[in-house]
Amino acid sequence: MSDDGWPKGQDYDDDSSGEDTPEITSIKKRIHQALRSIDSKGDFACFRGLNGILDPNLHINGLDRAVKLPLSPDDANAIIDVCHRSPFGKGEETLVDTSVRKCWELNTTEFDIKAPGWANYMKKIIADVGKALGVADKVGSIRADPYKLLIYEKDAFFLSHQDSPKADGMFATLVVCLPTEHEGGEIVLNHRGKSMQFKTSTTSMAGFSYAAWYSDVFHEIKPITSGHRLVLTYNLILEGTDNVPSAPSSESSALRNVLKFWEPRAEDEGPYLLLYKLSHMYTDSSLSFQSMKGSDRPRMAELQAACEELGFNLYLGNVEREVRGSCDDYTNSQGYYEIQDTIDDSTIMKPVIDSQGNPVCGEIPVKNWEYIQMNVLRGIPTDEDYSGYTGNEGTSEKLASWLNRLLLLIKDPENTESREEFNRLVELVLGHNEAYEKYHAISRPGWRVSSTFRYKFSDTVLSIIAQGLYMIGNNELFEKTIKLHAAFVSPEVYPCIAENLVGQEYEIVKKALNYIFLQARDHPAKQVVVATDLVSACIDIPDERRPAEWVDLLCWREQKLAGLLPRLRNAKLGTSYINGHLRMEGFRAFYRRTFEDLVKDFNLDQGLEAKPVNSFGPLRTSIQYKSSALKGEDLISIYEQCLDFDIPLSILHAGIIRAIKQSQSLKMAFPNIIVPFLRGIVSGLPGRTGHKQGSAESTFVLRAILEYVLRYVRPRSNAVASWRRPPASSCRCNDCTELNAFLESHTQEVLELRINSSRRFHIHQALNKDRTIRHETRRSGNPNTLVITKLENPATMWKSRAVDAVKNINSIVSPTELEEFLGSAPYKSLMALDIVIKDRPIDDYIGHSNSEVSGRKRSATSDLNPEGASSVVHDTEVIDLT
Repeated sequence: MSDDGWPKGQDYDDDSSGEDTPEITSIKKRIHQALRSIDSKGDFACFRGLNGILDPNLHINGLDRAVKLPLSPDDANAIIDVCHRSPFGKGEETLVDTSVRKCWELNTTEFDIKAPGWANYMKKIIADVGKALGVADKVGSIRADPYKLLIYEKDAFFLSHQDSPKADGMFATLVVCLPTEHEGGEIVLNHRGKSMQFKTSTTSMAGFSYAAWYSDVFHEIKPITSGHRLVLTYNLILEGTDNVPSAPSSESSALRNVLKFWEPRAEDEGPYLLLYKLSHMYTDSSLSFQSMKGSDRPRMAELQAACEELGFNLYLGNVEREVRGSCDDYTNSQGYYEIQDTIDDSTIMKPVIDSQGNPVCGEIPVKNWEYIQMNVLRGIPTDEDYSGYTGNEGTSEKLASWLNRLLLLIKDPENTESREEFNRLVELVLGHNEAYEKYHAISRPGWRVSSTFRYKFSDTVLSIIAQGLYMIGNNELFEKTIKLHAAFVSPEVYPCIAENLVGQEYEIVKKALNYIFLQARDHPAKQVVVATDLVSACIDIPDERRPAEWVDLLCWREQKLAGLLPRLRNAKLGTSYINGHLRMEGFRAFYRRTFEDLVKDFNLDQGLEAKPVNSFGPLRTSIQYKSSALKGEDLISIYEQCLDFDIPLSILHAGIIRAIKQSQSLKMAFPNIIVPFLRGIVSGLPGRTGHKQGSAESTFVLRAILEYVLRYVRPRSNAVASWRRPPASSCRCNDCTELNAFLESHTQEVLELRINSSRRFHIHQALNKDRTIRHETRRSGNPNTLVITKLENPATMWKSRAVDAVKNINSIVSPTELEEFLGSAPYKSLMALDIVIKDRPIDDYIGHSNSEVSGRKRSATSDLNPEGASSVVHDTEVIDLT
């Protein structure tokens, strides 16, 4: 059972109520001694230099020959040119950060070892490693999976870390260092207070060496001081599910004796549960009796056999201890932040599994005194999340989530533990923010600001605290918290504020509303929320409790909103309204006057971002919308409010058509934003009167689709003859300028750039997201030449866009519904893509009579529509795309 420790010197050992009796102490001590006597002959890591090993005949993609060893500086640079930066794992993420790991790598698909005898050499190495790590009896079940080729140049390094399991059954890492002269780069390994250091440089000039270590061992690679180091890395996998072999019986007699001594006392005097901390750490996926490492293997084998014989239950689990609280803003000698005031301290074991690997329960609470060993839950933490007193979004979300959980618990007056925890948090947050205000009140320009007072807790956190304080009836701190807000009190607090103001003099009520309104003076859209929602909360107080003069607050609201109008007209109204920040119920004139400004902000390309689609290998990205981006549902919401406020829909129509014309990402924008919006119009929104054929709405829908087809598919006569591609980079360097000019050229198919490796890498990054562009290095001359080639011919790409367009149009509604809505003739012309085949203005296709289009040639898009999509035969005069 592995656990997360905490910094030495901090006493986190709690539960004094579980103090051991002398007899329990004796049982624990005897079990511990018995298990310690069962040990493995192996160690946690090993290293060996090799002489006369076979040349692996290493081939690397992009090099036209085998890599000659020892590696020359020129070959080292050639390899680096085709490599990519090595990432590292942090939680669930895979990151590239050269301040943590500076190294180059290739995946197994990018290199090959062709020496016929290499596999036999690896078997010998595996046998030696198995013996050194104490798993000699399992050598026949161990395989070495190639993982990476790494090359370290001068100053390359990797900070201390653990290797995450890459496959089921992985228990260790093996690295084979190939002959490459270098200095430095020592491998430093630490495990349970023991340290090892391996020097690959001593054999690097002409010899091989290997090192291996268990996956949970912390290790770091010191900086290379000169030369290069080239290594092959392997994942060592233990195959099969055979039971762990038993250790000699002489070592287990003491264990059986103490268990026999404990057995009759377990139910009457206890303890009925004891925990034993293993020597190695295991991930949830690798936790099993069959995957034990080092000394854990024989100890668990003997313990398992003794428990089965005597009727004890034996389980495995991972123990996690999490302590939250305030801390200093500087680290201790071990590089961690020491917690000064503990707010929350919890320890759980999860998952809990039996000897067959079956889960027994989700999680169970763990007490420190249940451990056989002493002071188990102390030591260096395995992970830390330090945020300091920041107001950034990530920290606010975490603290807000924590507080929201407490709000649910403190509703119960009997839950004193949760209320005490909430009060400790309130004291911490309000105390810091008050100190922050006082510090900045007395500070002067030029003073160095203490890092403690660079940030304060956010308004989001304060608003949740205010709700909790109102809930438990602490009115004094409630009012204090409202005043500590820097800019914006969340609307969820408004009913609490309204209730708190009942019984106050009307002038005090208006003064309070004015104070909250002015807090948001730098955010006019938020002032709109204050004026509308806070007044609504006051008016919603039942008549029998609400003072009569509060009705005048409606006039106060209208006065405030009217004063905001000039500022709002110059603000980004689109984002404000879409996010629900411009709720204008009861104030239609205001909304109508601002709507024309609102539609000017429509931009279908806002919210697009490039996300990596692979963790390893050359970086590839995919263009995606952020979760906060404009959605079709947002446009439908605006559409409905236009109807509610009698705003001419022509204003909205014009804004959307303008956005389609200006979009550079219609491939994404049309199906993700426009299609759901058009579907709502064509299908008819709930509670709204449907639109008929020939109406302004059907004309708008037709024009929107035609604008999309014209700009995305593009006229066939021009597109099929043009090799033009959109620019790939917004960078203004000379290389990117030349690249963009090449991409926008209608005739140029290939570009060659003789540039060094860093400039080539810059161009690679710009082109990685476009799979229709090939970019590779031709390794001749100095510098090498980057060759960029446009792959697909224009006719093929045009047809591909045409297929996409028809598919997207068909996804709006069924063909029958769309034809009925648009009219037969406009629909057939649209589905035949006349707008891009006949290359005529859009206005020629708007307002057609419902008459058949002449001609009898098969539709160009008949093969683009889904089978059975429509029973209507579309006769039109077009060019067949097949």
